[in-house]
Amino acid sequence: MAKKLDAYTLNLIKEALAKLDVTYKKVNIDLENGHISEELTSMNIQNLLELGKGLSKERAQAWARDVEEARNDW
Repeated sequence: MAKKLDAYTLNLIKEALAKLDVTYKKVNIDLENGHISEELTSMNIQNLLELGKGLSKERAQAWARDVEEARNDW
């Protein structure tokens, strides 16, 4: 569930992310593992193509199946 941040807290988070050179407009923060990633809905096609370079053939095929299933569900 999304929660609204007050201006002070938001600025603290932005400053902390800026120190890590994170410039994404939307991020997901995994507090358990300490990972920060860009929210996929805010990525453009070039960003998505760059992600594909690190995928195994099997994962790429699974991703393609997932996309096809999601399209069919629409």
